[in-house]
Amino acid sequence: MRSNREPWDLLDAAGFSDIEMTDLTEAFLETARGWYEHTSELERDLRVTVGDAELDQQQSDRKEMITAIEEGLLSRALVVAAKPTPAPR
Repeated sequence: MRSNREPWDLLDAAGFSDIEMTDLTEAFLETARGWYEHTSELERDLRVTVGDAELDQQQSDRKEMITAIEEGLLSRALVVAAKPTPAPR
């Protein structure tokens, strides 16, 4: 499901407070590049283990992910928020 509203707006509308978001996009880009590079280093063995089609699809997906992050189309964030406890009845 996609929304055109910002995540903090959705959390606020759901009743959360003390919303903190930490942008982890750069760290995720580093991780995605690492997945791609290390998979490439182990390519021969992985082709035997997971098969050509699966490995090719995984690497294609990783390339697309890296490109999307670099172009600002994909990001990652850690979100922490508090949900107020309901008043006792």
